[in-house]
Amino acid sequence: MIAISLGFPIDALLEEEIRAGVVRQLGGKEQNDYIVGKNHILARWRSNVEVWLSKGQIKETVSNEYEHLISAAYDFLLYNGYINFGVLLPLTSLMPELTNEGSVIIVGAGLAGLSAAKQLMSFGFKVIVLEGRNRPGGRVYTQKMGKKGQFAAVDLGGSVITGIHANPLGVLARQLFIPLHKVRDNCPLYKPYGAPVDKGIDSNIELIHNKLLDKVMELRKIMGGFANDISLGSVLERLRQLYGVARSTEERQLLDWHLANLEYANVGCLSDLSTTFWDQDDPYEMGGDHCFLVLQGVQQETTLQYSLITSQTSPAPDS
Repeated sequence: MIAISLGFPIDALLEEEIRAGVVRQLGGKEQNDYIVGKNHILARWRSNVEVWLSKGQIKETVSNEYEHLISAAYDFLLYNGYINFGVLLPLTSLMPELTNEGSVIIVGAGLAGLSAAKQLMSFGFKVIVLEGRNRPGGRVYTQKMGKKGQFAAVDLGGSVITGIHANPLGVLARQLFIPLHKVRDNCPLYKPYGAPVDKGIDSNIELIHNKLLDKVMELRKIMGGFANDISLGSVLERLRQLYGVARSTEERQLLDWHLANLEYANVGCLSDLSTTFWDQDDPYEMGGDHCFLVLQGVQQETTLQYSLITSQTSPAPDS
């Protein structure tokens, strides 16, 4: 299940694995044994992400006849960032055989930039991090508000980890011992003046919203390439009128809520989203619960990790 949540097929290899030559022949017993070994490594590391998992530790748990497959799986997972990542101890001390004279410039000291810097350093690269702000963290930023020793932490950026099974931020939260709070599956809606929305109408409009999106997917198959330049918003509105749904004020308000939530998920207006490509990221959706994290101390931890990296690299100047 961990492998599936990370995007690995049940009985096939990723294109990246095929290019890496992890098995001598595709299909058959060797490939199946490789997949079993790979899943074992993933599960073993995810069971305790606070410590580095070595190749030797894995080999101790499997038969010698599978050593070459375990080695191939371990190397692929390590060098592609599926295991031994995050805020572990300095990785260079655990990988002394790796040396590299290359240098890498990373633009941005957000979570992605800092993580990339730390991982590249573990591979022996010299790293320079460039950041335009006067602080690290990117979109993750916790602001303290208050006075006279009484403060509250207010998150001005990302505060929800979506899909903790596959999301690497879920691993970081475990490594930093940050408590996570599951977002409730139930999401009651309210009218503009505070009265709760009728559950029957709510359920019906949600069904209509999903059916409209299903019709969009059917329509774009018929249209082919012509759907590329037609906005998702115009198609949804035309379908709404065609099927005569969401006519009352309350129904339209509820449908607009779902459409606004769709814009939030796509970080763009429906009028700017292509009918063809609006859901192109769905295959990469991360599995697992959506969780809020405790804000107190998060920004301090981010700054600590930033200091750890920049102390081993060139300074990150303001631009």
